[in-house]
Amino acid sequence: PDLASMEWSTAWDAAGAEHPSHAGALADAISEVLRDLPARRAAAVRRGAELTGELAQIRPHVIVVLYGTWDVVDRQIPGDATWRSIGDPVYDAFLRGEMTKFADLATSQGSTVVWLTHPYIEAGAGGAKPGPFPENDPARMDRLNDMIRQVAAGRSRVVVLDPCCGTGAYLVE
Repeated sequence: PDLASMEWSTAWDAAGAEHPSHAGALADAISEVLRDLPARRAAAVRRGAELTGELAQIRPHVIVVLYGTWDVVDRQIPGDATWRSIGDPVYDAFLRGEMTKFADLATSQGSTVVWLTHPYIEAGAGGAKPGPFPENDPARMDRLNDMIRQVAAGRSRVVVLDPCCGTGAYLVE
């Protein structure tokens, strides 16, 4: 089958049926990523420094930003063993801080940042895994979109664009 033209869950099932070894390879890759998290976090710090240099060199007029699904799933933040989600004051402070640092960095060379809000999601809608999933709660995406607006407020070079026109439309992953 042509995996590239299939819906994600259908392609995953087809790939697994056609090549059972892929499931093992994926599990191995995920395990490697989890083992390597401290090094990946250090690399993220380096990427921040690289981004500063790239912005100074390229000097883009406009930078389009989309935060979303990975920002509303339950996760652990660096230095905290507790699983947290958006709406938790500790996680909100962390995420707002990351968003603020990015907004300040992205505008530091005179760029305008166009920050897109994110539509509601319905993870698992394709049937790949049973739900419901906590990240499907519209309140989580509403909180993220509110944080985007808060970070943009008072920054003349950051504008918010709501591509869903406030409809709360769903994005099916």
